[in-house]
Amino acid sequence: MSETDREDMADVLRQQVAAERELSERLRQHAGEWVAVRNHKIITHAPTLDELMEKIRGTEDEETAEIFEVSKDPAAVYFF
Repeated sequence: MSETDREDMADVLRQQVAAERELSERLRQHAGEWVAVRNHKIITHAPTLDELMEKIRGTEDEETAEIFEVSKDPAAVYFF
């Protein structure tokens, strides 16, 4: 692997880490809620899983989004 390839790979990894940090910060704003996430972006959120599913039912997000409840613990860490 050339030096340029290593630098390019390092840049991609830095971008991924930055995107995950940014998403984690945005998730903290929805503590205790359910969220749907795709491509490091919050698609929608709701206080209950039923309400969240109603919002995305019949859309592409129903099949492709990662859905989970955001912890109320401010130290929670999320990996995507």
